[in-house]
Amino acid sequence: ASRLELELAAKKDNTEKDLASMRSQTKAKMAALSKSFYDKQEKYENELNRRAKQLEALQEQLHESSRQISIDKEMQEAEIREKTSELEARNLLKKENDLTIQAFSKEADLLKQKLSSANNEKNRALEKHALTVRDCETFQVQIKSLHEKLEGRSEKWKSQELQISRREQDFEMERSRF
Repeated sequence: ASRLELELAAKKDNTEKDLASMRSQTKAKMAALSKSFYDKQEKYENELNRRAKQLEALQEQLHESSRQISIDKEMQEAEIREKTSELEARNLLKKENDLTIQAFSKEADLLKQKLSSANNEKNRALEKHALTVRDCETFQVQIKSLHEKLEGRSEKWKSQELQISRREQDFEMERSRF
């Protein structure tokens, strides 16, 4: 009988060690997967938000420049109409108008290039986000699989833990007698 008790005690110790090791490994793996997933998701969302804000700012600049161009152009056209009777003044205003329009056109072209670049960056960010979502779905499948495995092991461990707990209580009761 004592040999059987020794074998049971050894098996109990091995089971407890295996159980603790499995729990520790599972927790570490789940924590690493969760952290990696949330870090990537937060990084891509932050990048997407930053790029969206840049795009919005560039669009506002383009709108403001277009509005300013329209205002300036209207003012210059009014000046040209007012001074059409004077040939020299008209030529001077025409040259000024042409230079101003060129400058604003260059500025508008630059803003359009910036807008196009921002749109390209936004599209790249959206592609990265889509990849992140795909990665998230993969992680979710992996986590679900791990969860299912853990549920199966958990039931087994619960019954073993209950037995261990009872034995520990019995042991403590026996120990307290001495």
